[in-house]
Amino acid sequence: MSVNVMLAGVGFFPHTVAGDKNFWIRLSPLLKARGANLTALSVNDRTGVTEMPAGFKLHNLRRSFHLGNPDRFYSSPTGPADYKHKHHRAIDSLELLLTAARNLRAIRSIVRSDKIHVIHFMDNMGPAMRFLKSRLPGVRLTNSQVRFGSGRGYGSYIRASMLGLDRTVAYTEASRDLLVKVGIPADQIEVIRWGVRPADEPPDAEAVRSTRGKLGVTEGESLILWSGFIMHIQAPEFRAAAGAAHRIAAARPDCRFLFALKPLCYRPEFKSLEAERVSVVGDLNDFQAALAAADFFFSPAVDPNVNVSPPLTWLEAMNYGVPVIATQGSGVDEVIEDGRSGYVASSIETVAQAVNAALDAPDRDAVRRSCREVVRNRFDINASAEQYVRLWASLRG
Repeated sequence: MSVNVMLAGVGFFPHTVAGDKNFWIRLSPLLKARGANLTALSVNDRTGVTEMPAGFKLHNLRRSFHLGNPDRFYSSPTGPADYKHKHHRAIDSLELLLTAARNLRAIRSIVRSDKIHVIHFMDNMGPAMRFLKSRLPGVRLTNSQVRFGSGRGYGSYIRASMLGLDRTVAYTEASRDLLVKVGIPADQIEVIRWGVRPADEPPDAEAVRSTRGKLGVTEGESLILWSGFIMHIQAPEFRAAAGAAHRIAAARPDCRFLFALKPLCYRPEFKSLEAERVSVVGDLNDFQAALAAADFFFSPAVDPNVNVSPPLTWLEAMNYGVPVIATQGSGVDEVIEDGRSGYVASSIETVAQAVNAALDAPDRDAVRRSCREVVRNRFDINASAEQYVRLWASLRG
């Protein structure tokens, strides 16, 4: 039995983006192949209808109200795109709620015309989700909880956003436990890991050599790549990781660090953080080629209480056989087994120990094989598609 699903989110574009919406771009054809008829709705910087690569319609809504921040969005129909977060969560939630209320008639029209059974929110869009749940009787509402915040009032925000939805999808067991802890009933939560398409073979050796040459990596050097801003890896992590890289590179002439920021996050003043064998760029033309050519992916967090979903870039790195060097946090052990499929430091202060362990590992090829095995066994996007369609079909009844 087919199921008609609307994918709803913020900053969902009909082209590859510098962010985690790539998962949904890649997942869409797999969902369709398994019986999900798709429609998409996204709060972007324009209005109108565009075509998604998988052959379904994307309905764009312009944010109805900008509370002090008119230049919030960025997108390009022909190139990289991103969504700039500049607001406090409370203001962001209010803007989205007002946008949902103002566009309710249009949303109802799409739901009727496409005979939507389930709306799945790719983001936590705050209380706007519960508002639509109350205004669309007969339509099931589900959402993916990707990020976990912290601070006072966060539990109340989660409850105000999700309590009463038909299902909330957590990407890790640790995320599920945190949702229960803040008051979301366990029977409302389902764990569906996000993933990538497992690579059949390791990256082409000649292509890797060529990329490393272009990046200035010399014979005998190990390339340690950092990227941001990605999930949980933001400005504080960038500066802390750069400081650690300075100390490590000064003591280890056998490694080279490359900090590759998303173009929209790059600032010229970041060049001041460069040092010998530590480079900072914001214009890496082919990030995937650099990722495949790296020896390690460097991704330490500052907050020891961070919950890791994990970032999609981790899975992409491991799929190439590139081990992740991270710090401990809730959910990290669901992705990385220290010393076997990556390296985990107890904190940002001790991350140099993890880097040294990675550089001095007696059998790097075994670690690389383990990375690809983890992706194949636990983070296969085909399994994600099967689980999503099964969930939505069960809610349709």
